[in-house]
Amino acid sequence: MRSYYLKIFVVVLGVIVFSLVFVKSLNQEGISLIEGKNNLYINNSFPVYASNLIKLNPLIEVVSHNVGNETIGFVNFYGGVGKDFVIQEGFYEIIVSHNTTLIFPEYG
Repeated sequence: MRSYYLKIFVVVLGVIVFSLVFVKSLNQEGISLIEGKNNLYINNSFPVYASNLIKLNPLIEVVSHNVGNETIGFVNFYGGVGKDFVIQEGFYEIIVSHNTTLIFPEYG
């Protein structure tokens, strides 16, 4: 009977440790980006314009995505060059000048 409780204790302790490590690894502030090109899927509840995302994240150099056979991009140069598009749910390429954390505007 004692080994039964020990096994339960070990399993519960393992689950707690795993949960703490998993929660700690989640970045509550945003998405970690490495210097250079980052391909990521954005599942954002609230649409945001590329220009606004760049204002919040000044280390972003380029934000782009594909629409059909065409690539649409917005470059952080002299206040923004290119088409200022809405970032919604989908795949995006974001190029940053240094490692950074991508943050989105807070709503509500």
